Amino acid sequence: MLSTAPAAIAESHGEQMSMISPGLMIPPMDPAKGKLLFASKDCVVCHSINGVWLLAAPLVFWTPDAAVYANDSLIGALLVALTILIPMMPGMSREGMMDDTDIPPGWTYCPSTYVQRLPIIALGVVGFILSRILSAYQLGHIDGVWEPFFSSPVAMNGTEYIITSDVSKAWRIADGGLGAMSYMF
Repeated sequence: MLSTAPAAIAESHGEQMSMISPGLMIPPMDPAKGKLLFASKDCVVCHSINGVWLLAAPLVFWTPDAAVYANDSLIGALLVALTILIPMMPGMSREGMMDDTDIPPGWTYCPSTYVQRLPIIALGVVGFILSRILSAYQLGHIDGVWEPFFSSPVAMNGTEYIITSDVSKAWRIADGGLGAMSYMF
């Protein structure tokens, strides 16, 4: 027999609440209120930090599993990107984001439209993917990397020679992965 307490709670809140299991009530969901709450409480900070940790953890702990590295880096990238893109840019007001006058004084076009940004975004995605491949080689997940440009004084190709050099090994994490994190930002 169900208790009448959840019904009393729903009535006291003045909202129509749904019971998903005995004693567990959830209020009605409103995406607009949730987005506003997410932005007003600075939730973007913690969610971005979680994404950065997912990008960094396999590198810090030198994960031996390629699936863990792939999963964490891709989920971390999505978490960082969606945390910033969905609510709104940190530090910007809603009025500033919705302003229709996007052509700066003295300009004939808007330098920050997506047509202007897409080539840079595409290059960033390519850099992110290539850096992940270099990091996978440094972590020992793949046996070699393709090299079309650089020669090497030893049997390895130029890229393999560079990313296994003493300078590269001086970093405590795979520097290819650090590059992937930089491209993500």
